[in-house]
This record gives sequence, C-alpha cells and structure tokens, in this order.
Amino acid sequence: MSESLTAVKRQNAGRPSDGTSDPSDWGQWGQHLRHRVTPIGLRESVKSGGRKALRWGLSDAHHVTDAWPLLSNLEKVARKRTSKRKSLDSEIATELEVWLQGLAAREVSRTLGLECVAWSYALVDLTRELPAAPWCELLDQLVDVATDARRASSSDDPLVRQWLYGELPLALSCLFPELEQCQELHEPASEMLSSALIDLLDGEGLIHSGAIEIFRPLLASWTRCESLARANGRVCLNEEAQEQYDWMVLQMLRLCRRDGSQLFSVADEIGDWRKLAQAALELSGDPQDQAVASRFFSGRSKLAERSSKKSLPDAAVCSEWAGIAAMRTSWNRGATALGVIFGQDSVVAELSRGAQQIFAGPWDTDVCVDGKRLTVQGRWSELCWFSDEDVAYLELEAPLGNGIVLQRQCLLARKDEFLLLGHVVLSKKTVEMDLAVSWPIHAPMSLQPADETREITITDGHKPRFLALPLALPEWRAASAEGELVAAPSGLLLKQRGAVSRLEMPLFIDLAPRQRTKPYTWRQLTVAEDLRVQPREVATGYRVQIGRRQWIFYRSLAAKRIRTVLGQNLGCEYICGRFHANGSVETLIEIE
Repeated sequence: MSESLTAVKRQNAGRPSDGTSDPSDWGQWGQHLRHRVTPIGLRESVKSGGRKALRWGLSDAHHVTDAWPLLSNLEKVARKRTSKRKSLDSEIATELEVWLQGLAAREVSRTLGLECVAWSYALVDLTRELPAAPWCELLDQLVDVATDARRASSSDDPLVRQWLYGELPLALSCLFPELEQCQELHEPASEMLSSALIDLLDGEGLIHSGAIEIFRPLLASWTRCESLARANGRVCLNEEAQEQYDWMVLQMLRLCRRDGSQLFSVADEIGDWRKLAQAALELSGDPQDQAVASRFFSGRSKLAERSSKKSLPDAAVCSEWAGIAAMRTSWNRGATALGVIFGQDSVVAELSRGAQQIFAGPWDTDVCVDGKRLTVQGRWSELCWFSDEDVAYLELEAPLGNGIVLQRQCLLARKDEFLLLGHVVLSKKTVEMDLAVSWPIHAPMSLQPADETREITITDGHKPRFLALPLALPEWRAASAEGELVAAPSGLLLKQRGAVSRLEMPLFIDLAPRQRTKPYTWRQLTVAEDLRVQPREVATGYRVQIGRRQWIFYRSLAAKRIRTVLGQNLGCEYICGRFHANGSVETLIEIE
C-alpha cells in the first residue's frame, strides 16, 4: 500500500466514520477528495483565471515552454470534460508513467519546478483519471522532491527554488490536511516563501535588478500561494513578508508599460496580466493601488475619476539597492515612462510614451582618455534621486579608474514633456577625452537627421514623433564642432571630444508630439564668474526653445561658485528652469 494511504489509514484508525469510509479504499478516497467542502483548491482561491494561473507572468523568455503540453493536459482535466473521456484518461496515465520513470534522472530546472507544481494542483482532479498506484506514487514523489535537500542545494535560480521548495510544499500542505506527511511541509514552505520575498525585494517592494527577468513569475507564485493559504485559513507569508508583498503590488504597476507588459521584458506574456494584477490587488486591498490599476485597464473608471492625481502615490520610484529606477510623468495610459537598470557595471534603459517604445536596451557609453578605452570599475551608484510634481531626476556615478569618474543624468519633466540625458566625465587633470553614447532605437521607430542642423527626428515610420537635440553642439552644421549626433546602426549615437579635465554631453529629447510643427532652437550660454567668462569645463549653460516654451539648464562641473547665466546669479550645482512670458524663470529642479 502507498505510503500516503497507509499514513491516512493509521491517522484515522479508531475514529468514528464521517461518511468518507476508509481512505485506504481508493474509490472512497477519491470521492472524499472530490466532494469535501474544504480545503479550497487553486481554482476557487484564485477566481480570476484559476485554471491557467500557472501560466501567469510566463513567456518564452523564461525557458519553460517544454512544460506547456503537460499544463495543457492538466487544464483539460480541471475542466472536467466528459467528451473523449477514455482517451484523456489514457493520455494522462501514460504521460504520468513516463514522467515518474524519468524523475530520478531529471536535473533541477525551471521546467521541472513548474511541472511539479502543476501536478500538485491537479492531484485532486486526477483521482477521476488515475488508478490508485500511479496517483499515490505521484503524491509520494512530489513530497520527496519538496523535501530533497540535495536537490535544493543544487540550484541558485530563485524561480526554481520558489516553485520546488516554496509553492510545491505549500500547495501539498493546503490541499491535503488529512496527510501528516503533507502537513509537515507547511512550516518550512512558509519560511522559504517569506525569506525569498524579503531577500529579493528592497524593503519597499521593488525587485532586485538581478531578478527583474523573473519578477512576474515570482509575483504570480507568491500570489497563488497567498491566495491558496488565505482561502484555507493558513499562514503563507510572515508579517514582514506580507508588508513587502503589499508594496510589491504598487511596484508592479510602476514597472508596467501601457499594454500591461513589464518594463525590460519582451512583451509576449501580456494576455494574463490583468488576471494576475486583479488577484494581487485583491490580496493587497489598497484602494490607491486599485485606482492606479484602473487607469491601466481602461484609462478611465469611476474609481480612477474619484481619485485625484494628488491622492495617488508617486508614479516614479528609485532604489539603489535594487539598482532600478522607474520614472513616469503620470499614471495616465499615455504617460512617458523611462526605466533604468543600473545594478551592475552596465546600464540598461527603456523609454516609451504611451504605446510607443522609443528606445530599449543597453545604454552604452564609450570613454577613451589619451587614446585608452576605460571601463567601469565596480558598479554604478546613485548620486541623487528626486521626484515631485514637476520632475523625476536621477543621477548616477561610476569610477573608471585613475581618479576618473563617469556620471549619468536623467531628468524627466512631467508637465513640460521632455527628457534630458546628461553625461559627464570628470578627471583630475587635462586629458584628451573621447566620449560616445548610444541608445538602441526600438522598431519600428527610425531616425531622420536634419540636413542643415544637428538635431535628429525620431519617427514611427510615418510621422515625426520626437526630437533629439545635442545641446553641447552648435545647432547649425556649418559651425565647426568637436562632436556629432548621428543615426548609426546601433541606434542614436552622440559623440564629443576635447582636451579638457571635465567634459559634459547632454541630449535633450522633446516628447510632446503636438509640438512637432513648432519652430525650435538651442544655444550654448555664456557663464561668467567675477565678470570673467568661464570655460566649459568649469560650468555650462544651455537654452532650449520649442514653440513658445523655453528652458534654461545650468551645471557646475568644478567647485560651486556664484556665477551668472542669462542674468541669473546661481550658486548651485545644477538647475533647470522654465521661462515665463515676462522673462522670469520658474525653477523646476535645483541641486545645491
């Protein structure tokens, strides 16, 4: 007799009958499992698409497509189909036999983890399809996998560990309260799920950049586990982990594109995003999160209309620990979103406006000093993060060795609808610097350089959409310049050079399509200190005009001093301001 049913028989010895008869009798045991009121299974726990909840957040990029045939067959079992019943019974029995025979030789992998979880959720339904022996062997093997310390130590993939040693044992413990061997799995499963969530999140629910690729599958697994546990009066996450989960739901929304797909991912798993989001929102129960989500689902809703913009949480977030920044102009569906991953020695960026992705991929920077190419030594760190109703601002820094530092700057103007991408190389002495930065343009976007001036228009193949201005270069091509902005095979490429100790290279991107027909211009401004004009390696100033809109940018590259730009006396490190019609300047951001 199977270990599973032997254990049940021993547990129930001497107990009065409750109508289930002897659980060691296969027919009665199956009826008992299928007709009991509790525990509640996954489909009932997750009402929004419960049968396909195992597919939530998954795409081809997660390398689990080998598990799709098994998931499809088990979904058929869950539908309780009566047509072609015998062929389905035979198919499942044959598939299980092959699966069990090969289990011992299987390597720990994502496919194995997903398959084990799928079998565990299907166990109750499978009592209709299988004889006693294979069903009991399957249960025993799943318990063995969930408690196999040797397998557990063989994988450092968080998703594998989440499925095999978190969700699998939790599902077994929730679905089979009659079995002592399954009940013993609950506490270690809860501890594993809680510790994994805490370890992978930054304290405010934002996933570490090293796990961003599997964020949706992890969120889906935690959501299934928590839903199943709550439905059955069990504890899944401890108090600290539960708080992190609630924060994570908001971060999920901040990391969304307009179509619901996730920033920094291939948009091929969006079909089930709403179901996953709905299930996660139900668990968090936060009305602000629900108001934000309603803007993604429909753009407008009664809940969204009742929530003013000021009552909603900030649409931008940055975490140095996670190495991620998500900068949005608003929660509206047509908003501009800039995502930046900076957790390692490289930087990845993605820019979109509404449904249009502008660029996505490595934000490459090539720095040559005295003919020698320099690379980042270590990782990028956050110098400054600021977000208010006017701007979201991020400044990063990385060492290049020999006392040379590379800085990046992202300024997203929310109401003014522009993005400034700044790049600065700082050295302790004068050297020959060559700086090149590229952004991969997302298809079907294309680049159209102007004939007589140095700007580049970004089009969607039909209409001009966005405008890129190289602020440190002269506007007219007729003027000589030590740099260029070009449409290269790698995308948008900005280059600049000089014999200096400090070199700045900003790129201004106008994001307001309605302004495409308006005249535009930009100028490098004179910066003075004590009535003396300062070289550009000391401080820089720029003026940008698009239609009637005008802005001023100032940056101190040397030690801060009181300096004058366009009649403005400035003693700060950085300032961005908007000109009004009367000539006054409204500060959008100032960094002391």
